[in-house]
Amino acid sequence: MARAAAAPPASVFMVMFLFETPENASLNQYWYSEATLTALVCELESGVCGKRIAFLSTPSVYFSLTKDSDIRRESFLFDLDEQWSTSVANFRKFD
Repeated sequence: MARAAAAPPASVFMVMFLFETPENASLNQYWYSEATLTALVCELESGVCGKRIAFLSTPSVYFSLTKDSDIRRESFLFDLDEQWSTSVANFRKFD
């Protein structure tokens, strides 16, 4: 019987985001767990979704991608929280 592949370790970017960015309940911000983020990032980086993705109110997923990835460079982060408006070129305010 084949063994399932072990999940890759959490990326440095994912851990940094989760550590440095508290959830904001007034904006209904709740981050995914490391296990869920790892699964989502693996799926995205497999290329199955293409290279340009709209991250709708999912900054924890966007910031878990490596900074130099094609997906992160080509995608857009849509979110109500404007704290990323100056640091993310592809940020768009979304409510």
